[in-house]
Amino acid sequence: YHGDHPLGYRVLGTEQTIKNLTRDAMQRYFDDRYGASTTTVALSGNVDLDDACRRLEALCGGWPPGGGAPARAARVPQRGRSELVDERFDRGYLFTLAPGPAAQSDERYAASLAAQVLGASDNSTLHWALIEQGIAEEAQAGFEPSDGSGEFQVFAAGDADRLPEIESIVQQQTASLAESVTEQDLARIRSRFATSFTVSAERPSDGMQRLGRRWTMLGEYRSLDEELERIRAVTLDDIAALLAGDRLTPWMVGTLRPPSPA
Repeated sequence: YHGDHPLGYRVLGTEQTIKNLTRDAMQRYFDDRYGASTTTVALSGNVDLDDACRRLEALCGGWPPGGGAPARAARVPQRGRSELVDERFDRGYLFTLAPGPAAQSDERYAASLAAQVLGASDNSTLHWALIEQGIAEEAQAGFEPSDGSGEFQVFAAGDADRLPEIESIVQQQTASLAESVTEQDLARIRSRFATSFTVSAERPSDGMQRLGRRWTMLGEYRSLDEELERIRAVTLDDIAALLAGDRLTPWMVGTLRPPSPA
């Protein structure tokens, strides 16, 4: 799906790339990427900022600057289909991907809410169309914003013989989402997001991760209240505009199933 874009690289590499990696190449990579200019320090809690800055200066003031942020490659998602058969599995799995807004786009708020209306773990359109009907055992959708790109994801699992039926229903639900979502749906999901954000803000680790990711990708700070206000401001018109032109139509479809009986 990601083609030659770095988002398609395996995080841990392959057996061959690991074997080919030399000590000098690893050192060059470390010196280029792990420097003062590419390091973000996020602090959360009852922080004494002046004292923290003094400590950071003492600990990290001698760090070399490094090579700066890596160049961002343009991504051109690939369309296609992948069908895998594996005897280790006894049920079928479906996974789809479609392009979505980048982390830098304010459309990400509408995208996050739309994905939850479609495929939250309960009380979503996929839940009612697939799980409550006994057609699939699992069905969820999500939205993942990345630096410069994003994607909508749908996952479903059930009887392997019913995979074509499951895929057809997923397509029907994604195609009709813009017309079927109601103000009640939106209010419910907005409330769920607000609760989740507020609870996570109470955990220092979550607060540091949110601050660090946002500053690293966007170079800006937004308070929790500002983020919640952005979520509460999403309207049905925003959802409709986001999903116009079959935005959720999968570009990549993958299935995994056991071998058919002989």
